[in-house]
Amino acid sequence: MELEGVAVERDGVYAGADLANAHRFNTLVWVLWAGMLVVLAVAAPPTAHGAVVGWAVFAANLGVAVAAALTVRRLGFAGLMGWCYAATMALAALTWAAGGLSAPYDEMALGLVVCTALTHPLVIAVPFYLIAALLRLAPVAYGQADGRLADVLTAVVLWGMVVVVGGQVMETVRGHRHTLATRGDSAIDDARRDSLTGLETRRAFTADLPDRLAASRTADAPLAVIVMDVDWFKDVNDTYGHLEGDRALQAVAQGIRSGTRPGDWLVRWGGDEFVVVLEGVDEGLVTAVCNRMAARITAVTEGEPWGPISVTAGWAIDDGESSAEWLLDAADTQLLAEKGRRHARSAR
Repeated sequence: MELEGVAVERDGVYAGADLANAHRFNTLVWVLWAGMLVVLAVAAPPTAHGAVVGWAVFAANLGVAVAAALTVRRLGFAGLMGWCYAATMALAALTWAAGGLSAPYDEMALGLVVCTALTHPLVIAVPFYLIAALLRLAPVAYGQADGRLADVLTAVVLWGMVVVVGGQVMETVRGHRHTLATRGDSAIDDARRDSLTGLETRRAFTADLPDRLAASRTADAPLAVIVMDVDWFKDVNDTYGHLEGDRALQAVAQGIRSGTRPGDWLVRWGGDEFVVVLEGVDEGLVTAVCNRMAARITAVTEGEPWGPISVTAGWAIDDGESSAEWLLDAADTQLLAEKGRRHARSAR
């Protein structure tokens, strides 16, 4: 669902998340990450266990940052999370290569924790936080804590607070965005679906007919537009009231459905006027469908106080060159001519 330019995830734990925004944010994080690595490498060369090993580990870290910055815009949320795991593993190795907690590299892990908390739901971010916390404590296990155990434990607790608070804020944002997207879908459906008959609306027809016409020409399946309205419908409303008039329109829609093929496009144009679009037809098939719809409408309204109902139809078939507007106008012109002939006959 597009909501004012925002592509919102619809389902699952990421419901309401904005992947495009996550792409932009993560790209910025990785560009800053790469820059920070370079600055710290100058200030604290990772050579505690030898220059060759240390610079190789640094190069691996920088490679992860650059590759992530260049690829995140093509990835889904799982891919974004994958780069965070790769970076935190590489950072643990770099911390070791630089001499453990005496070097500043371990502090960079906070950036990954914040990035994860603001990009992913808590159910995804919390496991990452736990792994990052264990890796932050790793220098204690291999004897390079440099007397900073209390500082590290404090930092790990603060990371947890960042994950929980940041995650809760983003869960709220995603929830609101998902609600808005769902309401937007409902509004779009309301605009495209007639609430009385369940058929599509004039707005949907006007928006989609040119595309359907182009597709039918590509498929070499001629498209026909049928326009019909209910005969003497005003008398139904005037005699039996508008509620009964609504029931009559619902019955007409039922007859149209039963008289058409699966896949035919059924539209309530407005009032007592309906439009049916057929694909892959010729004049004989269009005539047969019109007669079948008229018969089904009469059948479903038989026995009603305002029944049986009859309809008048006009139609036009695409000649491969006409516009959508011309097709509708031609069908409507034929409808008016047919109604004129019927009224003339009834007057006699």
